[in-house]
Amino acid sequence: HLKRLLEEEADVHVRVSGLQRIDRRVISKQIASVVSASTIGDAVREADQTASLWLSSGLFRHATYQLEPAKELTRDVVVHFTVEESRPRRSVGVFTSDAAIPEIRVGLEHILGGRYSLQGTYVPPASRLQSWSVALTSLVPWFGKSTEYAIGARTESKTLHPADVERVEEIRATTQTDEGSFELGFQRRTMAARDSFRLPRDVLRDFATHGKGYVRHEVHVDRTKKHQHPILFDMYPLPISGYEVSMVSELCGYLMGGSSCFHKWECSGTRYWPLGPFCSFQWSAKLGSVAPLTPRSRVPLNDRLFLSHRHVRGYKSIGPSTFDCPTPPVGPSSAATPSSGNDKETSRVTRYAATGGNALVATSASLNFPFLPYPGNGMLSMHAFVDTGALRSVRQAHELLDGKAWYDGLRSSCGVGLVLTRLPLIGQIHNGRFECNVSVPLTWTGGLHIPKPDARTFDTLRFGLTWSSSVSM
Repeated sequence: HLKRLLEEEADVHVRVSGLQRIDRRVISKQIASVVSASTIGDAVREADQTASLWLSSGLFRHATYQLEPAKELTRDVVVHFTVEESRPRRSVGVFTSDAAIPEIRVGLEHILGGRYSLQGTYVPPASRLQSWSVALTSLVPWFGKSTEYAIGARTESKTLHPADVERVEEIRATTQTDEGSFELGFQRRTMAARDSFRLPRDVLRDFATHGKGYVRHEVHVDRTKKHQHPILFDMYPLPISGYEVSMVSELCGYLMGGSSCFHKWECSGTRYWPLGPFCSFQWSAKLGSVAPLTPRSRVPLNDRLFLSHRHVRGYKSIGPSTFDCPTPPVGPSSAATPSSGNDKETSRVTRYAATGGNALVATSASLNFPFLPYPGNGMLSMHAFVDTGALRSVRQAHELLDGKAWYDGLRSSCGVGLVLTRLPLIGQIHNGRFECNVSVPLTWTGGLHIPKPDARTFDTLRFGLTWSSSVSM
């Protein structure tokens, strides 16, 4: 009888009791999803999700519902929500950012009828990476689920890059949708290096302050599944089947302003297959390209594609570098060196740094399994992997079809490692795979070989985030 009742068609209505301060527009989309249900069972499922969403958002302290008949001998059903509003949250504290840098945050959540949240962030200059930002988030935007309006400035440190730091001043608006986001913004960026005289002139062209106006569209589709059994989930809480795809498309210049016009595109995807109750096979792939849109446009150094250990484990950098630049360095080192008749000696660049490319391909295959010494530890698992990838700087479209050039530029590695699946006192990691890997390089020339690692470009032991997003570096 219960099954037949849930399958009955019904005209669903919604009533909410307990609203005092919260603007009804904040919860109108969730109410609409309940009203759109065509059966009583669908209405119950939508009401469950809506109540859970309201509680997790912090808008309400309590949220319950019950089904009530609207009128006798009719199909009308009323989903009656009873809620208790939360007070606006105020937070002040010192937190640790993703880069392990202390930052001060001040926030006001769900103010002005629950429609807006305001947050300010400040990183003190003692860290040498001084930054600040002010963001206003609207829960009742014109488009999408929420919109964040932000202004700020930050200083980013660079590793194995021609610049040591980059200063970014920006203003942007970001709208979140069900499976992605749209962002419109303008940046003013400046790079700096302590030993710029050791860099080639072609690279130093991008160290001048320049503007960048852009519109960016991000899409993330997640259709993955995890272990349902609690014991197996404790052994390996990451996905074991299904797929996920991420894509970023960015258009710079033209009406948005800035000194360059180009289009940047990156796409990455992962497919999972379960292998018995304990193991799973994971295959990941990534493609990327950057193309100038006018003959005179130049893609700035900090907007190019980079390939590193995040996709080919072990490698600090893959692809074009300062050693590939034909122009000599500037400054005391070049001026003080007398001409010896050997052009290769006088044009030698003494500092190695990645200069990025405009065409990227990478792929990875890994076997995931529980931590063998202690499978049910709840925080660690293991994997074995093989990675390969290439990054090139092409000038003509037909160069993309040059298979030999791609083959010659391939860099590969294999190894084993530990995967950190949970953090103490924080819980499950949702933004990627934190891994500690032991890797060795592979070469395919004349057969499969394991050469001696070059310490300049390869780390045999490395801890970090891998295959986690569509961002190249």
